[in-house]
Amino acid sequence: MSGLLRPTLVFVLLSLAGSGLSAQKEARRGTYFRNDKPPFGLWIPAGLAGGREAEKDGSGMLARFRGEEYLGGNLSIYLRPAISVEAVAAQFEQDLERRFPGQTSQVIPGEPDCAFENIVLQTSGLGAKAEFREGMVLTAVIRLDRHSAVALHWSFAGETLDAALPALRWMLRTFRAGGASSLDRFLEKRWWHAGTGFSFRPPRGFGAAPPAEAADFLYGATSMPPERTLMVRRAGSLSVHMILQDLRDCGQRDGEIWKSPNDVGATAAAAFFVDDAGARGTAAVAVGFAEEHFLLFAVAGPIGRREDFLETAELVAASAEHVDLAEAQRAVAEAIAALEHARVRRETAGQREALAVLARYPFLPEASTALARALPAIAEPELAVAVATALADAPNPAVAGDVLKALRHFESARQVSVVIALLGTLGGVRDRRAITILFRHAEKAPVDEATAAIQSLGRYRDIDGDLVARRLVQLLEKLEIAAQRSEEQQLRARGLRPAFFAALSALSGEAVSSLAQAREVLRRQ
Repeated sequence: MSGLLRPTLVFVLLSLAGSGLSAQKEARRGTYFRNDKPPFGLWIPAGLAGGREAEKDGSGMLARFRGEEYLGGNLSIYLRPAISVEAVAAQFEQDLERRFPGQTSQVIPGEPDCAFENIVLQTSGLGAKAEFREGMVLTAVIRLDRHSAVALHWSFAGETLDAALPALRWMLRTFRAGGASSLDRFLEKRWWHAGTGFSFRPPRGFGAAPPAEAADFLYGATSMPPERTLMVRRAGSLSVHMILQDLRDCGQRDGEIWKSPNDVGATAAAAFFVDDAGARGTAAVAVGFAEEHFLLFAVAGPIGRREDFLETAELVAASAEHVDLAEAQRAVAEAIAALEHARVRRETAGQREALAVLARYPFLPEASTALARALPAIAEPELAVAVATALADAPNPAVAGDVLKALRHFESARQVSVVIALLGTLGGVRDRRAITILFRHAEKAPVDEATAAIQSLGRYRDIDGDLVARRLVQLLEKLEIAAQRSEEQQLRARGLRPAFFAALSALSGEAVSSLAQAREVLRRQ
């Protein structure tokens, strides 16, 4: 093994705003490869998305893509046990040496914007095989976790190296892991539209806009500062491609339509539109579910933020779900009856099963009401947390009384994890009676509980929003004064500042990142 493989490359976390990907031809999206166990995914460039086949010989290969256009050869994706990225790269180098004696390998600079430790190995001297035409191999190894790594093994004609290397680095920048939970740092809690059964997770850093009068309009939001807009509406077409073709008001389409990721198996397609006259761009993702239910997600703003718009629209679209309302109502009615039957007979397993069904449909008032009433009697903390979390995604003010009752019960029982979840629930149900309780926890509770309370207060913009914002600023001022007196209070202030700033940003509709900015925002309002 070459000594050049010794350095370990550890790089910083990828941000939602994107990594400033260039608009080169080799970075054009083709399709999104997603693996479920363990969960990870990355974009495959258009020139490598011509055909896909899965390997079944136990080699660890998950898929192989055949190249076309200017990116030839084959790209294979492997999942390998890993001690280090260098060890996996060495395995590939040894395998190539056995197959092609005399080949030479070297480590080349990896991708500094990749969220994961990675190493890139370039191998040449494969001309002994005629089909490679003086061929070359690029191997990129990405550490997935402590025990495994993902390897991209790309064989191609050496004459296309200048196109292949930038495309490989672009793929590394798009790599993500962690499944649905990996979206938590980018997206808010789930938003439901009870009249249609549609739901999705809005992006962080956006404030909801007033609903439009159009019947097909479901959701609108503006970023803070207000340079991007998100629009979600129902689409009446029978094809995701036809939906994108009908977007005549967004400008001229830039490039071809590409496939977009969606974690629930729906069909999806995306495109970017350029409005030269207005110097604006729009990233649009159309998502189609069963029975002709279609959604359109569009993020628009200054043309210079192209990759930011694309990533925001794709992430929100990837969180989209749809449930059949009639089926959901039938399942909820049966679960409510089963829950009562199990409660009378004191059948813990039956109650657990019924609550799990109700937690799937919290946007239905009858489901959220049953969940809230059952909360105080739940003996298992993990189940209580799951029920509280489901209620947080269902803005049903009618359950506020039951949630407050449950909060008092679990506080007395000192079930901290359930208390934290219920404080989050109060941000979903939004009831004036909860404001005083949330401020009590924000001021006096441990950092984890206080953070949950402050985050919930940030969701009260439409209920005494100005008053809540002013009280949060006053509480932040007290926190900063206390931080000057002891190291303990300094640590508390350090832990709570991000929650304060996020809540004040949501309440004011402006980006707040300091106490001085918060005071200025309140002064102007």
